[in-house]
Amino acid sequence: MLTGKTAIVTGAAGGIGLATVKLFCRQHATVYAFVRKAHDDFQSEVEKMRADGAQIFVICCDLQSDESISAALKELTAKTKQIDILVNNAGAVADSTSFQMTA
Repeated sequence: MLTGKTAIVTGAAGGIGLATVKLFCRQHATVYAFVRKAHDDFQSEVEKMRADGAQIFVICCDLQSDESISAALKELTAKTKQIDILVNNAGAVADSTSFQMTA
C-alpha cells in the first residue's frame, strides 16, 4: 500500500502513464497526473478513480515549454511539498528509425 505517499506521473493521459496512475490510485497514493491536455476520455477515467475514493489531481503541462513547466511546478508546490514517487513517463514519438533521427 502507498497510503500517505505522493506520486507524480508525467505523460499520464494514456497508455503506460494512465495505467501507472490507476495502479497508484488503487494503492491509495495521492497522485498528481501531469498531462499536456486533459481530453474527455482521460477526464472520464479521472472521475471514475475519484468516485472510487482516489486522491488524484490533474496538472496540465507541456513539458516542451519552460513557461508551462514553471506554471505547473507553481501549481504543484501550492498543493504539496511532499514527493515520494516520480515517474517520468512523458515522451515524444518520432516516425523514423533511430539512425535517421537527429539529436
